[in-house]
Amino acid sequence: MEQKNKTTKHTSSAITHTYIYILTLPPPRHHTTMTNRMKQYVKQKIQYNTNQYIRQINHNYKEKNQPFSFNILSFSTTTIDEIEQKKTAMRTHTCGELTDASAGESVTLVGWVQSLRSAKGGMAFATLRDAYGETQIIKPASVMINNNNDNDDNNELPLESVVCIKGTVQARPTNQVKKDKSTGTIEVVADNIEIYNKADWENVPLVQKQHFNPKSPLASEALRLKYRHLDLRRPVMQRNLRLRAAVTSAARNSLETLGFVDVETPLLFKSTPEGAREFLVPTRTPERFWALPQSPQQYKQLLMVAGLDRYYQIARCFRDESGRADRQPEFTQLDIEMSFIDSNDIMLVVESVVENMINASKEILITHRNNNNNTVKQNDNNNTNTDKFEISKITYEEAGCDKPNLPGYTWVTEFPLFELNEETGMIESTHHPFTSPHPDDEHILWEAINNKDPMKALDVRGLHYDLVTQGVEVGGGSIRIHDSKLQLGVFEDILRLSPNQVGSFHHLLDALDHGCPPHGGIALGLDRFISLLCGDEVESIRDVIAFPKSTAGEEVMTGAPGMVTKEQLDEYHIVTKV
Repeated sequence: MEQKNKTTKHTSSAITHTYIYILTLPPPRHHTTMTNRMKQYVKQKIQYNTNQYIRQINHNYKEKNQPFSFNILSFSTTTIDEIEQKKTAMRTHTCGELTDASAGESVTLVGWVQSLRSAKGGMAFATLRDAYGETQIIKPASVMINNNNDNDDNNELPLESVVCIKGTVQARPTNQVKKDKSTGTIEVVADNIEIYNKADWENVPLVQKQHFNPKSPLASEALRLKYRHLDLRRPVMQRNLRLRAAVTSAARNSLETLGFVDVETPLLFKSTPEGAREFLVPTRTPERFWALPQSPQQYKQLLMVAGLDRYYQIARCFRDESGRADRQPEFTQLDIEMSFIDSNDIMLVVESVVENMINASKEILITHRNNNNNTVKQNDNNNTNTDKFEISKITYEEAGCDKPNLPGYTWVTEFPLFELNEETGMIESTHHPFTSPHPDDEHILWEAINNKDPMKALDVRGLHYDLVTQGVEVGGGSIRIHDSKLQLGVFEDILRLSPNQVGSFHHLLDALDHGCPPHGGIALGLDRFISLLCGDEVESIRDVIAFPKSTAGEEVMTGAPGMVTKEQLDEYHIVTKV
């Protein structure tokens, strides 16, 4: 018999109980498709409506004489409002929310022991840390520590151990108030201390108190990457991840308000000559390989052919490039594409989205500054301090380079469509081979194609635009070629791709012949943009990525990439050379 878990709520005026039911259904041959009836509350709170669900079951089963039953499995008195306030079955408050208004309350806190010092008479003071802040704990001499292990010293409280503190909030003496901490006016007198997980702190490579003190030198990046799960305990790293989440959410909300549709595109693609070195994924079919996408470029253009009109995606991209402070072999970009537009339409969308992303970052930065008594130096390259957010515009010829070091944010436009590779003598795309020529120069490109004279194409400007701030590229995009003959001419007569290389784009060339609208888009480098928003506390984009690769392209915490067995290599028809 198949079982399905169903969580429902019964609301009374006194308390909301959460019941977990087990629904026993008939054998699979009698199953009827059912829809979970859900009611959405304000602030995206979901509550299952039991009565509607039971009526649906009645309709599908009882009238057909199919047996079913409900059995109460367990219940909790935690409500969705309490979950939103960070309350759970294991804590009443976080370590960052108690104030002098909480004095006299009985509370339960959980977290990590950040510091510990002994006082006279057997009393001890500890700092308890969680994701939301710190709280000072007073351990009276009479309170023993329960570590659930009779073999250990019951009064030992190692640093970085995970503990539960039950006690009473009291106001700190006036001369001990710490105005630089959000919880600096109170302390919790413990009457029960339980160790959930005892840390071997003498062997913990990165102890919060010792290695992450703002007044102490920061541990080396090599050590921090090796023990990334410990490095992420640093308040600034927690801030970076929360800022990233807030900025990403702001981008999603902005684009969906404008009618954009979030579409996931495949991560297993094929190798196509787009410029960067690709990561190949072997298959069990000899000589057949997948390639991880350098970007969703071709798929998002195909979505425009499909008539979607407005697409976006928080996209994972992969390029096997040499390690640098602002590069990662796998990275994230905010990918956007629109139909029936010109460059200005794209720019207007991006300006609105970027403004909202910047504003979303400010609350996180201010909260972190207030909780940690430090001055967060946010990148001042935005002009949101004025009444109107604006981005200036300059041509490539006027700027004299592709990344002008100008204040604020700047659009750089009218790049050369192609450039000469001095080493190979071949013409290459400045942006990518799908960029449309400037309307005033399109006739020059056709002449170059018809005369098979790629050097003449060096005089053609493209409808390519970059968003730059103080010499750093934040994003780049273009209006795309939507004429299959022009696209084929660029491949064959300008870039001189081989027949096999041109053939790798057959799907795109076919689509351009099936009714392709004028379209264009942009991709914003999310990692780089967020690192700029974080300011001087970020040394590289690695500081805004939870588990980044080193400059050598390795993930040193897990030891990836790793070795594989000969049997695995044989299965994929791979022979290695040493």
